[in-house]
Amino acid sequence: MLGDVDELVLAHGPRGSDGASPVAWAQRGRIAQAWSLLADAGLPVDALVPAPLALPLHAEGGITLMLHDGFLLCRTGRDTGQALALDPLGPQDATDPSVQAFLRVLWMRHPEAEAAWVDAVPTGWNAVFEGRGLPPTTVLPDAARWSAPLPTWSLAVPALRPARLQRSPWRRPLAWVAAAVAVWTVGLNVYALRLEQEASALRQRMASEVRAAFPALPVVLDPLRQATQQRDALLAGTGSVTDTDFLPLALAASQLLPMSANNVASLAYADDTLSLRLIDNAAAGGGALDPAIATRARGLGLQVDQRDGAWILRRQNDGSTSADAGGVRVQPSAATAQRLSERARSAP
Repeated sequence: MLGDVDELVLAHGPRGSDGASPVAWAQRGRIAQAWSLLADAGLPVDALVPAPLALPLHAEGGITLMLHDGFLLCRTGRDTGQALALDPLGPQDATDPSVQAFLRVLWMRHPEAEAAWVDAVPTGWNAVFEGRGLPPTTVLPDAARWSAPLPTWSLAVPALRPARLQRSPWRRPLAWVAAAVAVWTVGLNVYALRLEQEASALRQRMASEVRAAFPALPVVLDPLRQATQQRDALLAGTGSVTDTDFLPLALAASQLLPMSANNVASLAYADDTLSLRLIDNAAAGGGALDPAIATRARGLGLQVDQRDGAWILRRQNDGSTSADAGGVRVQPSAATAQRLSERARSAP
């Protein structure tokens, strides 16, 4: 380069196996002017490359040549090529001495390379190789120029883009924001779909449980409301449970007499009174009531008596009646009956 580097635009390709890198440069003003003319013609610019690299690449590693617009262009590789300016007053073919000297030096560097001329073989091509063998030569159609593989680098630097085509500095941040919004929207939709699937599975499970609990229901539309209505209907039909009923009184008796666990010989309930007879019950033989049991009975709201070896339990301040007047009676199991029989045989 013989000019001011600040007035040039530079571009280079990748480093080769020999350590060399292709380098290209051009006047900044010329590149900007060419880009503007192409934009005015409605032609979008993807890349601006030196003319030799717009020639088709030889498939066998040969050299592609073309005489065009006062230049001899040659492409020797994917990122390498050369251009020779022709004498505007001289012949525009290979009879020009400068062209012959250029081609001889080129084939001295690449002695085994084949030659491919675009459009036509120029006059004087055979004279270049007088005294030595002519390299294999083929002719490519002119349209082959438009199928050439371009290099990965370009002289079209963003700073020289025409002003009307300059991208806004907000374009990239806005693109990232749009991408983030899109990802957030997709994630939100996926989360909403999962919630909907879980809600649907929950509704189906509730409906199946309501059908199992209330098989008389013809259709389950609102499981929670229908189950509540059925429960209220059952409570209204059967009445409420009070402290003097069998189950509350039996639970209180189990807390009062912990020794009754797996030790019940018989049980009778009638007129809000529970009569409990144990298999092994020395405390209910008619003596004085254990003060500890009396204290626990007052804490549980029970009135407890001992009569004929049985415990008589009722709620405090309730009138007492005989426990033999029917009601619910629980008979001992077979194992318990066997234990009673063995105790009776061993008694004196």
